[in-house]
Amino acid sequence: MPETLDSDFLAVYEKESDWAEGHGISQRTAARYRALGLPFLTFGGWIWIPKHEGREWIASRVKRRNPRRQRRQAIPASLNIIAPRAPP
Repeated sequence: MPETLDSDFLAVYEKESDWAEGHGISQRTAARYRALGLPFLTFGGWIWIPKHEGREWIASRVKRRNPRRQRRQAIPASLNIIAPRAPP
């Protein structure tokens, strides 16, 4: 990596290989994510991922499980409720 890069640029962007390693994925997976819409910049022959937008994009991909359904519980016998009978 050239040493002439602006520190402000490095504060906002991260090299794709470093970004992938930081997120525990391979560089190939990061390339697939780029194809799926991960924001990136090609500059100086390297691919740079914006730190903030990349984090937001990953967070938007997280799927959350639906809450568990409530089970119906039997009516306690202490309530002494009698269901109406159907007419004969």
